[in-house]
Amino acid sequence: MPGVLIVRPDAPLFYANALMVREAIEQAVAASDHLQAVVLLLEVNDELDITTVEQFGKLNDDLHANGVPLLLTHVHDPVRQIAERSGLLSKIGPDHLFATTPAAVEWAKSCGA
Repeated sequence: MPGVLIVRPDAPLFYANALMVREAIEQAVAASDHLQAVVLLLEVNDELDITTVEQFGKLNDDLHANGVPLLLTHVHDPVRQIAERSGLLSKIGPDHLFATTPAAVEWAKSCGA
């Protein structure tokens, strides 16, 4: 989708790969023109560890500084609960969680994020 970077990790994110995924997303963002949003699919994650929460927070901060919202899709309840308890959800914004990828893309396009 033009203007929307969609990222779907093939494996669960955890302490050993969270930084690598964050850096890959940041490199893709830096190489993109007129990016409206980054959509991160979490369908393969059933939980989040503290390292992954920290990396998501840093990614959100970096994207926010560039005016690009981070949108999360396919967030399972245990992941949502960890995000709430850790403060990550309030940082990203509960309105940036979507049930489906098309819903997130539509939001990004309609809001001109």
